[in-house]
Amino acid sequence: MPASRSTASHASVVFLRIEDFAEQLIAEQARLKGWLEEKVAAALQLLAPNERIVLDAPAGLAVVVLADPQGALRFAWRLAAEREIEFSVGLAHGPVRIAPGTIQVMYGDALIAAEAVARATGPGGVSASREFRDALARSQPGMRRLMAPSGSAIDAHDRAREMFSADERVVESRRRIFLGVAAVVATFILAGGVTIRLNRKPPPPPPKPVPPPEPALGAVTFDVKPEGEVYVDGVLKGTSPPLTRIQLPAGKHVVEIRRGDLKPMTVDLAIGPGEELAVSHTFVVPPPPKPSPPKSQPAKPRPQPRPHQKQQQEEKSWWQRFLDSFKQQ
Repeated sequence: MPASRSTASHASVVFLRIEDFAEQLIAEQARLKGWLEEKVAAALQLLAPNERIVLDAPAGLAVVVLADPQGALRFAWRLAAEREIEFSVGLAHGPVRIAPGTIQVMYGDALIAAEAVARATGPGGVSASREFRDALARSQPGMRRLMAPSGSAIDAHDRAREMFSADERVVESRRRIFLGVAAVVATFILAGGVTIRLNRKPPPPPPKPVPPPEPALGAVTFDVKPEGEVYVDGVLKGTSPPLTRIQLPAGKHVVEIRRGDLKPMTVDLAIGPGEELAVSHTFVVPPPPKPSPPKSQPAKPRPQPRPHQKQQQEEKSWWQRFLDSFKQQ
């Protein structure tokens, strides 16, 4: 049960009462309740989810329909077409309220009236209270005359409730009679209109329709460096440069500029009629990675002199010493 709704409201109530429910065994009562809940769940597709509240009732179920008497009637007809078990349907319209407290309980005059009307209706029948018929007539004036009085019911407070037949077959029969009479009347009116039309001059041709005004446009200019793909509202418009200006309808737009794997630039624009906005962006391209230094080669070992070469060096050194001593003399 939605807690956000007001605790008091006028609504239509569809009361589904299983015949002789109290005389059944507990297992049979559970089966009958389960069958009825299954059929109600299938028929709820006729009602908007936020306009319906399903309530448990001692001998069946009750469905509260907010602001849609015609939808409540269609819902009741859909369920009345099920003939597997015997149950009756009562319709009422009036105030309902959620009782304050931790346990949410709904009560109101519409629930009392719908239960009384369902109790006074035979199995497989659909009946409505006067309040429901009046509420239906306010939204669908033609439906009022299709519901005929069918008796009265006494509610839990010993109040008499005037009842009207809302059986779909009876309503369709009365609708066909009404449409037949309306068709005969329409035929006479049409014949009279044709006679009058044949005896008068044709009307002048209607004026040419005025062409609708062209939508107001704005413009966006682009300054993108070095270049990027321009998307407007998710649609690719081109690459800028060379794209430098485009026209757009006045209103809100999302402009996105992309370039490869770089982070795109996104901006929300609100363009007025004849207004021109500028979008500029510079993509920062990361520098190429530095080359890695070459690996150092190990120094080659210097060749060691061989023994005879060492001897020659020693002899040469001795000779050099001799020459040096001679020079000094």
